[in-house]
Amino acid sequence: MKARGDVAAHYTLDTNWRSAPGVVESVNRLFSLSDNPFMFREIPFLPVKPAGKNHGLRFTVDNDAFRPMNIWLMPGEAVGSGDYQTYMAQLCAAQIRDWLSAGQQGRALLWRNDKAARPVQASDITVLVRNRQEASLIRDALRALAIPSVYLSNRDSVFDTPEAQEILWLLQAVLAPERENTLRSALATSIFGLNALDIERLNQDERAWDALVEEFSIYRQIWRQRGVMPMLRALMSARQIAENLLVTVGGERRLTDILHISELLQEAASSWKANMRWCAG
Repeated sequence: MKARGDVAAHYTLDTNWRSAPGVVESVNRLFSLSDNPFMFREIPFLPVKPAGKNHGLRFTVDNDAFRPMNIWLMPGEAVGSGDYQTYMAQLCAAQIRDWLSAGQQGRALLWRNDKAARPVQASDITVLVRNRQEASLIRDALRALAIPSVYLSNRDSVFDTPEAQEILWLLQAVLAPERENTLRSALATSIFGLNALDIERLNQDERAWDALVEEFSIYRQIWRQRGVMPMLRALMSARQIAENLLVTVGGERRLTDILHISELLQEAASSWKANMRWCAG
């Protein structure tokens, strides 16, 4: 805010190039209801106009235009935050269920213009949350209605997942496959889908274990020459990890987290040693 006061010229975009006109107008109306919507006079709200190319964008249910902005209220006066969040998550999930059901019946349509429309589908819907706790409430509410979902998290939260710990063990095994305990720890992760009996059989089969060490040595070579993401993709392809995860409960979300972690690791550093430090820290 101090920096804003130190300059005379302020620049802003006056056109929203992504949203439908109804959404833009609703946001303008909502934030214009208060003189200080962001609490500080130094941060004003400046209404914008919708892009002309988006004039035909709209969402209809049973041939009626759906209101671009809806505000839900929980009945009752004294409401705890936990009950409120759970109630809203369930309400949100129920609305998504109704939209998807109507889309499958050709009753809920997304329009680009007066002649081009298609049924709404799951990939069209995004729920914005503030943190992983809210995401879990939404995911649980959707799961109760048999609706799969994927949580696209940022760097901090994705590295708090069990998948991040398992990826670390996996990287340690690729780095030193000749260390039996390290390799066994990687094999014991849910990523590989092996049970204790499977791992014990490998321990008892010297030829199979040597082949496994050689396989992980190849992954190490790929990591050093091409980077961590190509290595992880090669391993996932050889071990059919994606296919195995997708048949488990929550597998789609877990696979997304694993791929997200691999992308972040690839972007974080060019050396394999730096990847290890970044993932562990």
